Amino acid sequence: GRVNATVTWKSPASAASTPVTAYWLRGYSYRNADDKKPAVVTYKVGPETTSSRISLMKQVTTANAKKPAFYTFTVTPINDAGDGATGSTQIKAQLK
Repeated sequence: GRVNATVTWKSPASAASTPVTAYWLRGYSYRNADDKKPAVVTYKVGPETTSSRISLMKQVTTANAKKPAFYTFTVTPINDAGDGATGSTQIKAQLK
C-alpha cells in the first residue's frame, strides 16, 4: 500500500542574485525507530511550488509494536550556488 501526504513550505528569503531555481522534496518511510534504512522517494519541483503531494510506501506495524512506523519529509531549496539548508518535519504515526 501507499501513504499520501501533502507537504507545504515557505519560500526562503534569498538575495536577488541567488533566487531559488527548484526544490528537492524527499519522503522517508521508517518501519520503526530502529530502522536505519528507510524507503526513500525524491521529487524535484519548480521554484514557484510551495506545496506538493508525496506518496510513500506504507510501513506495516504490528498491533503490539512498541515502536510504531513513522515518516519524515524534507524540503531543500536549490539555486545556482547549490543546495540550501534542509528543513524537515517528522510525523510518527501507527498505521492500522
